[in-house]
Amino acid sequence: MRGKIRRTMSMTYNMITMYLKTIGDTNALVVFVSFIIPFLVTLFELLFWGAITENGVYYMGIRSSDLVKYILLANLFQQQFNVYTPATAALWEGSIIRYYTRPVSIIQQLVYEMIGKLWIPKWLMFSIPTVLIIAICGFEFLPYDFIHFIFFLIRMLMAIIIGFEIDIAFSSIAIRLKNGCWAAVQIRNAIIIVLSGQLVPFQVLPDKLAGFLMLLPFASIANAPLSIYVGGDYTVRILLQCFWAIVLGFVSYIMFTKAEEEMVSFGG
Repeated sequence: MRGKIRRTMSMTYNMITMYLKTIGDTNALVVFVSFIIPFLVTLFELLFWGAITENGVYYMGIRSSDLVKYILLANLFQQQFNVYTPATAALWEGSIIRYYTRPVSIIQQLVYEMIGKLWIPKWLMFSIPTVLIIAICGFEFLPYDFIHFIFFLIRMLMAIIIGFEIDIAFSSIAIRLKNGCWAAVQIRNAIIIVLSGQLVPFQVLPDKLAGFLMLLPFASIANAPLSIYVGGDYTVRILLQCFWAIVLGFVSYIMFTKAEEEMVSFGG
């Protein structure tokens, strides 16, 4: 057990060190562009939704200030709501074999690498600076209340777990497609962004369509935690999240285990 903990801490440390070294070797212009483009997109969305709604009133079942807050958090936690591990990329790059030569499970390696190479850079280059600028500009982003914030954290964790399971399932599909990895990634991104509530809140959609989308596993990724953050109900839908986390956990494990038997990467 101690050895496993040491390996986990060592791998996490190596990922952070790798990122810091990358920052040191990266051109300042690249760092600036990696911040300014997503920041401008976020600012445009905030101004757009703020312009079509009147401040303080309800718009299609959601208060205008909460709608802006919803869009802001959807952009700040974009990678957590659209979990993308290096699994598919490693397959078409031919580097998938390195995951099988380390004394750590493939799942753990994918999680550590995703956090170290994707999440931490995004937080440091975009999310944290954006929060500071948005706060200075006067945009409200505080949670509805403390209880809703606690449930938001719980449902955020559940959303990440479900997103990871969906990514593993799509990686399994990519393995079976052989040369269709890129197509699988594009289809996956489009489905998750549109059907998870990350692009458009379900609250502004027609009731029947919104009710149907909320039953799908994709709704448990973005709409579930974000709707809680802005004051939504936190009792029933958390059970739906738990259901999808368990079901998708079994499904993704079976799919990946079966797909491993047919894995081909650079002819191997």
